[in-house]
Amino acid sequence: LLDTVAGQGEWPRQALRASDLALGVLLADPGSYATVPALRDLLVRTCDPRADYLGSMVLLNQMDARVDLQRDVRSSLLRAVPDMALRV
Repeated sequence: LLDTVAGQGEWPRQALRASDLALGVLLADPGSYATVPALRDLLVRTCDPRADYLGSMVLLNQMDARVDLQRDVRSSLLRAVPDMALRV
């Protein structure tokens, strides 16, 4: 397990090149949801071309199902990246 800084810097790219599986951890808020296209693009460009890469997943952290906005973010994420959403 390797944790890196967020963003498109060299450290995340190097970690992704060395990984078998990537897990993007997002908060259940609109700001985090807004980063999904950039995260997906980074994963596609860095990882998908590799034959040995197992895949990418996205996890919502600190999700409170009682909060309408967080439920909306979860629903939007599931629609935006259904193939990447880690359901727990």
